[in-house]
Amino acid sequence: MRESSLRTWVFVLAALAVGVGVPTDRGGRDVPAAAAADPKKSDLPTERPDLIGDEPLTIVFRRSVPKGHFMGHWNWSINSAGEAELTGYGRPRKVTLSADQMAAIRRCLRDEEFTSFKDSYGPFDMEGGEDTLTVIAGGDINKTVRFQSVWHWAGDPPTLRKVASAARVWVAVVEFLDPDEKMFRERKTLAKALQSLKK
Repeated sequence: MRESSLRTWVFVLAALAVGVGVPTDRGGRDVPAAAAADPKKSDLPTERPDLIGDEPLTIVFRRSVPKGHFMGHWNWSINSAGEAELTGYGRPRKVTLSADQMAAIRRCLRDEEFTSFKDSYGPFDMEGGEDTLTVIAGGDINKTVRFQSVWHWAGDPPTLRKVASAARVWVAVVEFLDPDEKMFRERKTLAKALQSLKK
C-alpha cells in the first residue's frame, strides 16, 4: 500500500512538472524564474531590433516653402537601389545614390531609432515651411516625420538638444540629396552645431 502511494505521488509530481513547464519568452527561449516572476528584472539581453534592416526601402523627402501666396513643393523619391527622382518646380531630375550612401542612410535611421520618433520636431512657424520624411520598409514600417523651422535649429541650442536625433537624420538624408547645398543651405551650419553638442 505504501509503495502504491509513493508511485501515485511520483506520477502526480511528474505530471505537474510537465504541465507547468519552464517559462519562455515569445521567442521560445527559457526565461529565468526571477525574470518570469518580475519582467522588469529580466536577465535576458535587450537587443535593439533592426526594423529597417535589409528590407525593401522607399524614402520620400518633401520640402515645402512659402512662395508668394502658396506653398512651393519639392519631392525626392528614393528606392532601395538608390534611384532618386526630384519632382516639383522645373523639370523632373534623376540621380542615383551609391550603395554606400544608401547603407549610411539605413544605418542612421537605425542608430537614431527613427521608428520611435515623434510625428513632428521643431517650433511651428506660420511664415516658415517644413520638411517631411516618409520611410517605408518591408510590410511593417510606414512612418512620416515633420521637421519644422530647421533653419532655426542651429542657432537655438536648447531646441537643438531636444531634436538632436531628428536633426542627425535630416542632415544624413539631405547630405546626399543636395550635396551642393543649392536648396538646403542650412545643412552645413546644422551639422557643425550637432558636432558641438557632443563636445
